Amino acid sequence: MISISDTGTGISPRILPVIFDPFVTDKKSGTGIGLTISHDIIAQHQGRIAAENNDAGATFKIWLPIQRDEAEAQ
Repeated sequence: MISISDTGTGISPRILPVIFDPFVTDKKSGTGIGLTISHDIIAQHQGRIAAENNDAGATFKIWLPIQRDEAEAQ
């Protein structure tokens, strides 16, 4: 699990439930597809991503499976 946090304003509660959907943004610029692409890449690697607000800022958590190299397994 990788955890990335910031100390900004956090994610608007209005969009938090749909933050990984295409074209969701509360910013004046951008297309709202960056987190959708990130979500899809992580899912293609059998992982998952979640976002949550903190007291100050937001945290994204990314879980990726650990796959051992065949040489390591022997």
